[in-house]
Amino acid sequence: MVGEQRHLIEQAWQYGAQLQHELMLTSMESDRVQRALVLHSMLVNASLAEMVKESYQTHGADGRMVVRMLKFVRLLPGADERVAVYKQLAELLKSNGQDGRFPAVIFSTDVRQLEDRYKPDHAQYEGKVVERWLAELQAGTFHEVVEFARDYPEYFARVEEPLYETLKQQWSAEGLDRMVSFPNALPVGVQRVRALRALLETLLQHQGEQNNDVYLIRLAHETGRVEATVGQADAAVRQALDDVKKLFEQFKYQRGFPDYEALYKLFKGL
Repeated sequence: MVGEQRHLIEQAWQYGAQLQHELMLTSMESDRVQRALVLHSMLVNASLAEMVKESYQTHGADGRMVVRMLKFVRLLPGADERVAVYKQLAELLKSNGQDGRFPAVIFSTDVRQLEDRYKPDHAQYEGKVVERWLAELQAGTFHEVVEFARDYPEYFARVEEPLYETLKQQWSAEGLDRMVSFPNALPVGVQRVRALRALLETLLQHQGEQNNDVYLIRLAHETGRVEATVGQADAAVRQALDDVKKLFEQFKYQRGFPDYEALYKLFKGL
């Protein structure tokens, strides 16, 4: 009788632990992060790295689900546990190609907070994504970058610099020709201004390699389009845009932004 009662109690504990396990994963996967964290704190003798692996095996093909896992890990209170899960995720991302897609940018950004404990090769994560995005932009395909900028603006702000620096290093006139309209495809004014600056700085850096006027006329038009969308209240963005306009004067022809904008209107009217 006593043995039977003990067995029933053990079964009840096992069932309770399994239920907690499943509720924690379900909460994480449905973006109910605070609930998932509470449930995780109640689990006993459970490997979170293994639990994340279990979830990834089911949902790892969906980038947005992977981002939810990363969000949960980012909010874990213990640094050692976060490191253990990040190491697991580093391998999982590689296992199905997500190391070259947008979750890898978020992974690289988040894991930098723990550089004193864990430092993966970011070239194999964020670096891969930057290379692929640049190739897409230079081919005139903006969709994935624009979607990331819209849905994850804070992370896009952190990847803009490496993306635009890579553009300067891997310059091609053909690529710029296809990228001229990219700034106005971005969802936010500050993003548009930064993209304009990157294109103009890249053109300036390589100004001896092509006929700059052709690009400057088009970029002046794109700058005017950006200016029309920037509200009067956005003082910092307007100042940044004014600084971008001054870049037009630095080319060897020494024309200003208004000159190039007028030329666009002139040629457009012909």
